[in-house]
Amino acid sequence: MKWNSLVKTIIAIILCLFAIGMAESRYGKKPLQEISVRIMSESLQDSAGFLTPEIIKAQIRQQKGTSIDSLKLRQIDLKAIERHLLTNGFVKKCQVSRDLSGKLHIEIQENRPIARILHEKGKYISAEGEFLPLSDRFTARVLLISGEGTVKMLKNSFWKSQEGQLMLSFLQCLEQDSFWRKQIAEVYIDGKLNITLYPQIGEQEIFIGKTENFAQKLENLSIFYRKIIPNKGWAAYKKVNLNFENQIICE
Repeated sequence: MKWNSLVKTIIAIILCLFAIGMAESRYGKKPLQEISVRIMSESLQDSAGFLTPEIIKAQIRQQKGTSIDSLKLRQIDLKAIERHLLTNGFVKKCQVSRDLSGKLHIEIQENRPIARILHEKGKYISAEGEFLPLSDRFTARVLLISGEGTVKMLKNSFWKSQEGQLMLSFLQCLEQDSFWRKQIAEVYIDGKLNITLYPQIGEQEIFIGKTENFAQKLENLSIFYRKIIPNKGWAAYKKVNLNFENQIICE
């Protein structure tokens, strides 16, 4: 009895494997029916807008060799498509899969900029300190960075240095806080990497100085907006200096 049971189990496994093999064979011969693209943003904000499903599909079809639309499913190299899409600076991560209906699924995580460096043609900078190219079809509404210090900031080595890491943390702080993201329009950085902020509302020049202790300096700036402006008015001061510890100097 035990022997008969073992034989039946082995036969069942063989038949199952044969059925799977036949199904995979039929599935592999199926032509590509559709390309589905889903673009996601890691931020709670809307997608940056640099990528669209049409752009992704066009990039896939621009690959060298046979047109993907004429291929069978088994002929499509999913990893090769992923590698090709990652050459797009605005693609942070991607995953490519296919289903039994003949559809190719592409999930993209968009690389979103947090600031734009205004020097010569300029570049975007991501939250990871990576450069992103400008786009002909879309301009992101992000923090603008100007001044002599941008020459240093256009070098990859800067963002790997201690100064660069502090600057990146400072920019991330401005971008992640809903109030600072709306209020601060431009960051001016001089040749010594001293920072001056220019707000959307109000005409004050806000001198931060170096990025050291920037969290405390921003807290002092918050006090300026919450306590000083309501009492003195928006036109009372033209300059605010936050460079000194635990001081708010208004002129």
